[in-house]
Amino acid sequence: MKARREEIAAPLPVPTAAIWSASDGLVNGAICHDDHARSIEIVSSHMGVQMHPATLRAIAEVLGGN
Repeated sequence: MKARREEIAAPLPVPTAAIWSASDGLVNGAICHDDHARSIEIVSSHMGVQMHPATLRAIAEVLGGN
């Protein structure tokens, strides 16, 4: 069990990005700040984030390598 917790807590072996919103209202954005991940803040509700134009732009930029 301890080994599994350590594995889960370890940084991912691939580049990562966390898209978050301070105005989410449900998830604490502080968990998206990590030294091993790119943190991208947008302004959106929790339920609207997946369709927000800023989210889609951020995903396109990350996948495009920008």
